Amino acid sequence: MHPTRTFYSAVDSLKAELKAAADPVLGALIEAYKQLKNDPWAVARGDQRQGSGDSFAHVFYPGYVLTYRIEADFEGEATLVRQRVYLKNVLRQK
Repeated sequence: MHPTRTFYSAVDSLKAELKAAADPVLGALIEAYKQLKNDPWAVARGDQRQGSGDSFAHVFYPGYVLTYRIEADFEGEATLVRQRVYLKNVLRQK
C-alpha cells in the first residue's frame, strides 16, 4: 500500500472539516484500507473505473469516495509477480 501526499492531505482536510464527526468516516476509511490491502482486485471489481483502466473510485462511506490505482506486474500471461496499490485521494461525492 502506497498512500500519496495528496491522500494524506485529503485525510487531514477531512479531519479538520468534520472535527468530532470524522470518527465514523475515518473508521470506514480504515476498513476500506484493510480490504484493499487484503485483495485489491476483489474491491476493484465492484468499483467505478476512473479514466484509465488502472484507477478506481471506491465509495467507502455514504458521500465519501477513496480513489486508488493498482499497478501490477505479470510474468507471462497470468502469473502475478507484484502489485502496488496507490491511495490517491479522499473526495466527497457530489
